[in-house]
Amino acid sequence: MATPEEAMEYIWEKVSKQNNSKNICYTKADVYYLYCEGFVDTRQYSLKQWEKALKPFKKSDETYVFNKQQFLSIRKYRYNGPSHEVFDAQKVRDGAWTDDELDILYERSIRQASEMPKKAYKALLADLKKNGFSNEKNELVIDANIKIGLGNIIKAFPSPRTRLEYKVKQLRETGEDTWRKTEKKRGKSKFSVGSTAVETTLASLKKLQGSSPKKEKKAKKATKKSKEKDVDIKTLRKPGGKVFG
Repeated sequence: MATPEEAMEYIWEKVSKQNNSKNICYTKADVYYLYCEGFVDTRQYSLKQWEKALKPFKKSDETYVFNKQQFLSIRKYRYNGPSHEVFDAQKVRDGAWTDDELDILYERSIRQASEMPKKAYKALLADLKKNGFSNEKNELVIDANIKIGLGNIIKAFPSPRTRLEYKVKQLRETGEDTWRKTEKKRGKSKFSVGSTAVETTLASLKKLQGSSPKKEKKAKKATKKSKEKDVDIKTLRKPGGKVFG
């Protein structure tokens, strides 16, 4: 995989420059688009941190202008990790789940894949239990209907990382032309995104296409194990599938 600087060099070369100059120009909407669509490592940096980092390049007309060195200087904010598979709610295990297991499901999958706050997640679980989706131990019993609902939540409120994963998947499966057409429609229907931001995102995604999920390090597993020692992860695994989708 390309280093952060190599990736930014590649993106710089692919993106159109401002008229009669060697600068890249973004609007305020572009900056927001780059954050929400996966260009930025949103698990490391908040939207406020991203906007603050770009403040030195902001002009009086609400645009942001970068020369090459300035553009390369923001590489620390770009997501440069592996591109994972999109969360699949259908791979969540059927059957009864304890509250501890449901908390792990949220932390490992729901929170990562969607913008659903934990408070809303807890309220959803309580509502499901009240409506008959529980057993005599008051454990939530996950079935096909609940999994469809979880999938719909991800589609309706995807996290920036999930949006990035959808984009990488689409780019791999349908190609650049289809990807551009989809982004053009989205730009018209949601907010005014300039072609420069779309070009930036496309170039960034191309550098992620060859990426694959990294295996967790033993040290990380040990840390998680200590936090989840009361949960037998093996009992959550669906044969032939994944633990949490």
